[in-house]
Amino acid sequence: MPQEFVLYIERLEWIYDIRVYSYAVGYKFRQNNFSGGRLDMMQTIKVGLEYYADGFGNLVDKLINELDTYQVSLAITDFEPGLPRAGVRNGIPFISVDN
Repeated sequence: MPQEFVLYIERLEWIYDIRVYSYAVGYKFRQNNFSGGRLDMMQTIKVGLEYYADGFGNLVDKLINELDTYQVSLAITDFEPGLPRAGVRNGIPFISVDN
């Protein structure tokens, strides 16, 4: 995580209760889908389908419980598909920052 981002979050913690989630699957997904500096399209599709088949529903259910437990009022995500679905199912607005 970039140092500037960490410092910004630390400043916001004085005003807001902030929870940051990260998971190794995203890193592993990016790490294993490049070959020779180029995106391996077939590997990307394969890993994406495995991700959805292996536990995407469980991830959404877990996130729904977390959103309820911590009474979240806004979710911010960066192209992670589970959090927006959990937010929608809980009626919580979300901002998705994609590149």
